[in-house]
Amino acid sequence: MENWNSKFSALRENIQKYEPTGDERSVIYPLAQVRMYDNLYVLTDADLARGIGISRQKLKNILKG
Repeated sequence: MENWNSKFSALRENIQKYEPTGDERSVIYPLAQVRMYDNLYVLTDADLARGIGISRQKLKNILKG
């Protein structure tokens, strides 16, 4: 668990360097967590949009950046 905490801390620092907007941050963290904790799970855009409470179209716009 300590290893995961250090990885997540490093991830958080890297994300902060990128200086994402609030919308970008709301997408980046769930994606990163799925990748870190369960890289076999396929997170669809519909799952992500529903999970963070936005429409799929808004998610697509955020991802286009």
